[in-house]
Amino acid sequence: MKKIFLVIILTLFFSSNNNYAQAKFVPESNLGLLFERNAGNTIYQQFSNPAHLFEDWHEEILYIRSGASGEEGDFRPFVQPGRLMFFTQSVSGKKQIDSLQIFRGSFQVQKQIRANWDWFATRDMLFGMPFLLGDSSRGDTRFNGIAMSAEYCRKINKFHLGASLDYYVDEGLKKVSPKPTSKHRDIVFRIGAEFHPSNKWQLSALFSVADNQEEIYYREDQSSYYQETTLFKFRGYDFPLVFNKKTETRYGYFNEYGVVGAAKYSTENGSSLTTFFEQRLQQNDIKDNSVNPQNQGYWQNVIYAGGFRGRIHFSRMMLTTDYRFQTESSWAKHPDFRTLVTETEIPEHQFSLGGTYLLNPKISAGLEIKTNFQKIDYRDYYSDVDWSVKRLNWQEQAGVRVEWRPALFTFFSVSTFQGLVSDDFLSDGLHSDFWQVRKADVEYFFAESSGYRFDFELMFYLKYFGFVQWHLGWQQLSSADKSYFHGKNRSQLSTALTLQLKAY
Repeated sequence: MKKIFLVIILTLFFSSNNNYAQAKFVPESNLGLLFERNAGNTIYQQFSNPAHLFEDWHEEILYIRSGASGEEGDFRPFVQPGRLMFFTQSVSGKKQIDSLQIFRGSFQVQKQIRANWDWFATRDMLFGMPFLLGDSSRGDTRFNGIAMSAEYCRKINKFHLGASLDYYVDEGLKKVSPKPTSKHRDIVFRIGAEFHPSNKWQLSALFSVADNQEEIYYREDQSSYYQETTLFKFRGYDFPLVFNKKTETRYGYFNEYGVVGAAKYSTENGSSLTTFFEQRLQQNDIKDNSVNPQNQGYWQNVIYAGGFRGRIHFSRMMLTTDYRFQTESSWAKHPDFRTLVTETEIPEHQFSLGGTYLLNPKISAGLEIKTNFQKIDYRDYYSDVDWSVKRLNWQEQAGVRVEWRPALFTFFSVSTFQGLVSDDFLSDGLHSDFWQVRKADVEYFFAESSGYRFDFELMFYLKYFGFVQWHLGWQQLSSADKSYFHGKNRSQLSTALTLQLKAY
């Protein structure tokens, strides 16, 4: 039976895994993975370790995908655009060269539109990173980019060695005057090793390095010689440096160094238990001026994580459980003085419990419950803003998969989610008018919320082509009436079409 590959466009950026909104719990749909006994249960799927490429559950065929997603609404922090659209076209596939070697590659074209985006030109909004650049305009910014990736793995006795490279470039343009442009180049390199001491045990190690560069350009408007651009250089929530200039260039250098260790024990019937430990160091160095670059600030974030993943297989049922503990600690340093401008601490617990049951050979039903608890402590010394909050989030999801005939499948799921807040604290002194709008970046985390999501998937076989898969997802998140956002909503719609071809 062909395996179902669930394609949902949820990520907004290629390599940014810590953007501003993601510091808050983000509802997602991945219940469809429970209906495949091997999907999502490998170290390769969990950590993208190329040494485990032989475990990739996708078939040795060519995947051609088209995807689109969009979200819109006023339940958002100020730094996010009012409307976001994301389009992708991609080709990917893997090939086992021989019994000892395997290769996987992909190529993707992306287009991202940030509509109704106030002020900012910085693409990646890293939570806790205060050094942002923008201007006094509000409008649409478009990013056009391409992404390429390659993975290789080789067996050497009981060892598997692998390496992978992800490469992404894009260009951005704001459609309203002063029309700043930007260029980005993101690279992620991973090298991994796997050791099989026995048929039941797997030991894994992964090392990764990311190197991202951002260049933002403000150029003189040739049609208006005397016109200058009002630039905002934020070093905190408030009191940005305000300049009237004809030109400006900003350089951002982001680096991430990560290490992951994992151990997995599997039984003969497919049950397994995986434990892991992860550490990442993130750094961002900001400079302005193309002729003589001047330091504008330095930001650093350290992430520690650990947990386990369990799967228990029965003849007609599968149970799953996941736990992850993660702590983030970041700080930002003033460019001119030996002092900090911000500090953050975010401990977080994530737990999920789910299961699927085979009602008959054609119908499976599934249920999954997720919970997430996090505490955020944020100290903005530069702006004299101090805040903290505890958040408890729940998501419940139920779904059913039906095989109507050997070449026709459908999957449908519905989920609800709630976000509860306690011990919220905010201390702010005298501030400028900038704080009146940037305050939404804090109140977003104080707002209790609720919402729901629907997912539908259809998969069928076309003669002479292969399997065709179509996915449609829709969700809405609403803030509580008593919150700062007064019941405002944020909705998301995503769709993807995948064609699976036996082209080689």
